[in-house]
Amino acid sequence: MVNDLLQWKPKDAGVDVARFGVNTTVGVLGFFDPASGWGLEKHDEDFGQTLGVWGVPSGPYLVLPFLGPSDPRDAGGLAVDSALSVTPWFVDWWILAAARVGETVNTRSLILDEVREAKRSSVDYYSFVRNAYFQRRRALIADTAAPGVENPEELYYIPEENAPPNAPENAPEKPTDGQ
Repeated sequence: MVNDLLQWKPKDAGVDVARFGVNTTVGVLGFFDPASGWGLEKHDEDFGQTLGVWGVPSGPYLVLPFLGPSDPRDAGGLAVDSALSVTPWFVDWWILAAARVGETVNTRSLILDEVREAKRSSVDYYSFVRNAYFQRRRALIADTAAPGVENPEELYYIPEENAPPNAPENAPEKPTDGQ
């Protein structure tokens, strides 16, 4: 919410406060997410994005131990986000660290095929990751979709509802007049 306000997005800040209220009450202290079902969209803003909106340059590419790709602007933003987080007030650090490790391992497992393909197809994998990181951060700061993706739903195969199973989508229709 703070980053939404600092980026001049008061509507998004209001939605984030409403999400917090709904998910901590109806969602049983945040264990469930009924706010998404009610149309309250989640906004992931961080202080690195806020600094980018304010015009602070990113600086050189960094790979931080245990944290991965970053730059000085986003590394400083990470420190501010950590200080503004309310979760450590209620949950011990070792529980948060364990949850973060589990989340990282899970995320990595979901993208292993993409990582293998990127390593196989890129001439310089380091440059590929650096460029992908900067493109993603620019898109997040500008609140745009990933480059080359106008509609994120196009990334997923969604079969037609009335198509018979195992039938090709472009198969010629069978004649219906007895021919």
